[in-house]
Amino acid sequence: MGRYARTHRALSFQTSFFGAAYNRFVATSARRIGSFTVVVPSYNEAAALCANIEAVRQYLIERSGDGRSWTILVVDDASTDETPNVASALALADDRVRVLCRASNGGVDVAVRDGLAAVKGDAIVVLDADLSYSPSIVGSLLDALAREDADVAVASAYAPGGSVHNVPRRRASLSKWANRLLSYAAHERVHTFTCIVRAYRADVARTLMAYRRDGDAAHQMLLDALRLQMRVVEIPTKLEWSKTRRSRMRLAETLRRTQSVLGVAIHERPSLALVIPGLLPGMLPLAIALSILAHGTTTEVAIVGSTTFAVQTASLIVFGFHSTNFALRTWMRRGNARRVVRNNT
Repeated sequence: MGRYARTHRALSFQTSFFGAAYNRFVATSARRIGSFTVVVPSYNEAAALCANIEAVRQYLIERSGDGRSWTILVVDDASTDETPNVASALALADDRVRVLCRASNGGVDVAVRDGLAAVKGDAIVVLDADLSYSPSIVGSLLDALAREDADVAVASAYAPGGSVHNVPRRRASLSKWANRLLSYAAHERVHTFTCIVRAYRADVARTLMAYRRDGDAAHQMLLDALRLQMRVVEIPTKLEWSKTRRSRMRLAETLRRTQSVLGVAIHERPSLALVIPGLLPGMLPLAIALSILAHGTTTEVAIVGSTTFAVQTASLIVFGFHSTNFALRTWMRRGNARRVVRNNT
């Protein structure tokens, strides 16, 4: 019986060992990236589209040795210039380049979502049409997905080791502080939220599309991925505008995106909403004036005044807490960035 028991334990060990190894092999095979699509949302990019898509195409051809098949999908968001014709000419020259033309202009978020919904394969890389990031970011993002077994890989100019160049000061400042606020609201799990340049596993993209069928395709989609406990990795990289590029974001679009960022930040960290009453000037005298106009008694006016004062005081205390916490995290982030720069030099 002793020999049988030892033999049984040995066979059980081998079965469990090889069974676990087989399961790991199956899981790894299922996550292997054999094909991918580069989605390029475009609007009035005729002047630079041909050269930029050709740069991406040449880079992908040079990487063909990694065994991954690829396609490029240009999503034209109802451009009013020659963008559709330029994209169609590129598609005629190489059948790996495809074009999706939208009937009406919906903005970059809609264009990205339509692109994600239109492709097949194992992974999807979203790339901006003006190549603010080098074409090599495609390979870096795909390699990160495979190496880290990640669900989403983000090109991050604000992570330690990333950098921003040649972006107009006002635009760069708005972007930097929007990302810092979103990062703070998300408990510092990711540094860059507003950039659309990232890679998704195809099944992950479909899950995120089903989870929220509209809305922002940058920070909202990334926050949804974190909320669903998906594995998100960042690739520190350089964001650099060309010398001829100009910011085309209008005031209305800036206000819309600012409102979206603030709303999402409060949704992720509800205590931020408690800061608002303390930042409203004249709230106390206004409350007292309204109670007097409503013919309140002296006691009622006093209660209204005391309550308003207490609310504003508590709000300012919360504001002080968040401001201090935010400042400390910003200081620590700058220290980490300086250490990364020193280590790379």
